[in-house]
Amino acid sequence: PLWHNMAFFNALEEAGAVFVIENQYYPEMPPEVDTSDPLEAMAERYWEERVGVVRRAREEGVADHRAGQVRRMVREYHIDGVVFLLILSCRPNAIGSTYMRNILMEGLQMPAFFLESDICDGRVASDAEVRTRAAEFVETVANYKKRREKGEV
Repeated sequence: PLWHNMAFFNALEEAGAVFVIENQYYPEMPPEVDTSDPLEAMAERYWEERVGVVRRAREEGVADHRAGQVRRMVREYHIDGVVFLLILSCRPNAIGSTYMRNILMEGLQMPAFFLESDICDGRVASDAEVRTRAAEFVETVANYKKRREKGEV
């Protein structure tokens, strides 16, 4: 489907899914800095934005700051599964998605789903196929929740 096709997300919600956070365009919050010396404040903020994200990723036990951010969101929002939007015509968008999926599936044993889409070419995927895969994903998440409640994950 097209990435902005809300019918897909509505179908997932009808199947019981709830989207609690969107992280594609969710940057890390900028650090608080003392602005009494503007030049020093700019340098501190720049340093913290570049080096701080690496430090926070290492604290999460991962190499990529976006993966660390996703792991924090999983805990903060009590997430049971993740849908990754993979826009095929926007390669920078897709960088790191496989790595983050592996972090979630292997490290946290959490289900993850790749929604392959395009910015403007609707021929990339069949709506019926995507809906079938989405329904299977919702079922996988339900099984994951049951296993987690039993302490198996």
